[in-house]
Amino acid sequence: MIATPGPFTVELLYFDGCPSHEQLRPSVEHLARQAGVTLRLTQVETPEAAESERFLGSPTVRVDGVDVDPTAPERTDFGLKCRIYRSDAGQSPLPPEPWIRAALKLPFEA
Repeated sequence: MIATPGPFTVELLYFDGCPSHEQLRPSVEHLARQAGVTLRLTQVETPEAAESERFLGSPTVRVDGVDVDPTAPERTDFGLKCRIYRSDAGQSPLPPEPWIRAALKLPFEA
């Protein structure tokens, strides 16, 4: 866990049945350090926890409790599953970095 004080809390939610969080974690840790914020890892272990956490699948990234996926507020398909992100670039098991940067108010890199 990175415990750097800052204006935001970044949370990476995951479940062990989906390996994508392992691929995403270094990138989110880097962006969190760049923004000077705290990264919290949250393992979701049961269907009940998935429902109460409003967990749309693994991995999920939230900044101050808000999912970085702009379509997340309208979704209700919570559960223990691998998440698929859809953007202009196509489908991916990881959220696009620009979404995370925007949520953290970091400049976009070319």
